[in-house]
Amino acid sequence: MFAAIHVPDFALQCVLRREPAVRERALAVVDDGLPARLRQITPAARLLGVAPGMTTTQALGRCSALVFRTAGSLTAESACLLQCAESFSPWLEATGEGVVTLELRLEPQRRGGAEVESGCASVASRFPQAGALLAQLAACDFAAQLGIAATPDLALLAAHCARPVLCVENAADFLAELPLEVLAADPDSQAATPAAVELRAARAAAFRLLQRWGIGTLGAFAALSREDVVARLGSAAAVLWDRAAGRADRPLRLVRVPEIFAETMELEHEVETLEPLLFILRRFLEQLAARLAAAYRVAASLRLRLVFAAGAPYERELPIPAPTGEVDVLFRILEAQLEKVTAAAPVIALELSAHATRAGQKQFSLFESGLRDPAKFFETLARLQALLGDGRVGTPVAENTHRPDAFHLTTPSFDEPPFAPAAAPPPGPSLQRFRPPLPADVQARDGRPQHVFSEKAFGEITACRGPWRSSGDWWSDGAWDRIEWDIALGDQLYRLARQGDAWFLDGAYD
Repeated sequence: MFAAIHVPDFALQCVLRREPAVRERALAVVDDGLPARLRQITPAARLLGVAPGMTTTQALGRCSALVFRTAGSLTAESACLLQCAESFSPWLEATGEGVVTLELRLEPQRRGGAEVESGCASVASRFPQAGALLAQLAACDFAAQLGIAATPDLALLAAHCARPVLCVENAADFLAELPLEVLAADPDSQAATPAAVELRAARAAAFRLLQRWGIGTLGAFAALSREDVVARLGSAAAVLWDRAAGRADRPLRLVRVPEIFAETMELEHEVETLEPLLFILRRFLEQLAARLAAAYRVAASLRLRLVFAAGAPYERELPIPAPTGEVDVLFRILEAQLEKVTAAAPVIALELSAHATRAGQKQFSLFESGLRDPAKFFETLARLQALLGDGRVGTPVAENTHRPDAFHLTTPSFDEPPFAPAAAPPPGPSLQRFRPPLPADVQARDGRPQHVFSEKAFGEITACRGPWRSSGDWWSDGAWDRIEWDIALGDQLYRLARQGDAWFLDGAYD
């Protein structure tokens, strides 16, 4: 059993999906030819006398208010269509533009006799995945039709006739009354290659000849002898006859579904304030969240790209420490980032993509627990980082160097094992370090300190041990050189250090 998903006027639906504000206007999607011709049009344009195939000049003569759009790249939308289908079957074929064929290895519940169903409710009762698949596509703003049949080509014909679901169990009864023109619903012949153009011309000539013979339905065409059809119309008509008779069968050309989760929009009007931009991004996140949920994925990071009317575009990768698919959490991260963005020109286009990953799972021990609300915790970190700047929020981690106080900040991680208990300190006095070290004025003789004057301690040094020299990173711009002494002022011991020409008290012994 096979199912074919057909999205009528796929390029037009992609344009309206990106720009829902023009959905009710007279709009046409044009091709890249010279002169440009109309590929697909909205119902409002059709009511005004505009038809596909017209040039833009002819269309403007019928409707001066007609809006033109180019489809652009449909890679992201095609990936979205495949991702929705993959959640119901792993055996997929990208049959054509806006068409996906999948194999269903679940037998339907049969009722007595042959039947052709056109109601979604009745078909969904026998094929529960049909209604769920259409609902998932609708959540991604695609109005699709679904055909279910025993062969891929028969399922494709059923999808073109579905309103919105059509299940074919008796191929002969279904095909008998269909017009010949439905055989043109072949995605392989819709390309712009010379071979496809030649194939369309040969089929059009065959259709004209068959209509002159008085043959206008597939049933009448299939009643002819296949050998006579091939002898009169050529080998290209053999494929048409097989499809008209319901005998065409082929294996699916299986594809791997690309993990592309991206939404783009070219704005009709320039955006100068944050509110309309956030409204569009919220809608993008809702679409991405629906696609991620269908693929059983969550967002590990977001990539935002803003194109301005002048100047270089703004691009930023936003990592999400606790991967999630919740729209509210992702939206607050975007909002916190955009609040600190300033631009000299308005926004004319934007793109938002998500890097998908599997949802993390961890089994805690008896006395361990995770964060109560990881999303809110990391959202607070993101807001603090937006307020304080990059590299100023996180958990301090000591660097692999002997340089004192060398550390960097990392994002807190709660998946690492707990720290092992520290070893007992050796006997003797311990150094209590000052944070930050205290600047000091030091009088030295023969390189050894004699008197020290600082906020914490001052006077003559009664005992001195050292110096101890340490240095490192001499191969980089961060080279350092440090000299230390242990000194006594009366009955108190201190650590005195010199770095460059600066002296300071590093700490006191208890």
